[in-house]
Amino acid sequence: MPAPKDPIKREQWINSKRGENNVAKRPDVRIKIRNSKLGKIAWNKGLTKETDNRLFVSDKTRQNMQSASKKRWRDSVYREKMLKISRENLKILNVNPEFQEKRLKGFNKAETREKIGDASRGRKLSEKHKENIKLSNLKHRFSKRKKMKQLWQDPSYIQKMANRPPSRNKRYDVWNDSQFIIQSYLDNVDAKKIAQKYNCSVVTIYSILKKNNIPRRPNVIANQQMYSEKRLKNLCKSPNKPEQKLNLILQSLFPNEWKFVGDGSFILGGKNPDFMNVNGQKKLIEMYGDYWHKKYTTRSQDYYIPEKRIELFKQFGFDTLIIWESELKSKDQSKLLEKLVSFNGKN
Repeated sequence: MPAPKDPIKREQWINSKRGENNVAKRPDVRIKIRNSKLGKIAWNKGLTKETDNRLFVSDKTRQNMQSASKKRWRDSVYREKMLKISRENLKILNVNPEFQEKRLKGFNKAETREKIGDASRGRKLSEKHKENIKLSNLKHRFSKRKKMKQLWQDPSYIQKMANRPPSRNKRYDVWNDSQFIIQSYLDNVDAKKIAQKYNCSVVTIYSILKKNNIPRRPNVIANQQMYSEKRLKNLCKSPNKPEQKLNLILQSLFPNEWKFVGDGSFILGGKNPDFMNVNGQKKLIEMYGDYWHKKYTTRSQDYYIPEKRIELFKQFGFDTLIIWESELKSKDQSKLLEKLVSFNGKN
């Protein structure tokens, strides 16, 4: 049964799973479950590297593993960490302190570790020994669980855990420090450096700025326009069938007055028109497909909306005519021809 979504019911569900009345959590039941698995045969029981390739480890691989282990143990930080873990484990198992220090006395010596490794390599354990290891692991697990229960009964430990800092979440940190990001950006700090500091993308930084109505720097807008022009030029778009048909009509009506520039050869305001007048008039023609462009014009803030495209090119002094694919497919093209002649002759 999955956990409920309601917070109160979810908390009750978690408490019921952690409660002492839960049969699966009782130590005696856990031991019974563990003992029931003892009789199961492991997949590699009775197999050797001579009879099964899955157990074969080459001498070179074994040497690499040994050298990596030795290199790890030469690190003082790693050595101290392992010693600390061993001491904690021995305390949990209620080992005599004198025996504990005696056991760990030569623990960090390379010679001692190599001797232990050489003695243990290739050693076959009896069934009784294996069973003792499993039981000791169980004892360690239950003793650790018992220790945690005791800790959580201590009020000082509960207060300590309640006051600990929350775990760092990348998105939480970025959006939480939005004021610092805005101030850094206003102090002319590069957005890439801010993104590296928070280990996030530059797009996230610009999203924060946009949400807080912070305008981009002029050089960023210029770079964005250069990138858009470069991307459009790299498309190397050839005219599609509607554009080819419209080009034939234009050449028949006005020879050598219109040129197809939809291949990225002419960029205006970061956009690439389809046809441009090359006879001294600042006029453009856009070929709009019925499926794709009508799909985009359903969005309220999209630059494919005919009126917005005409306004964009008007800022640069160009008149724009929108031709729809349905007008080309119409059997009666007299209206289309009149439209083109009227637009071409308009000054």
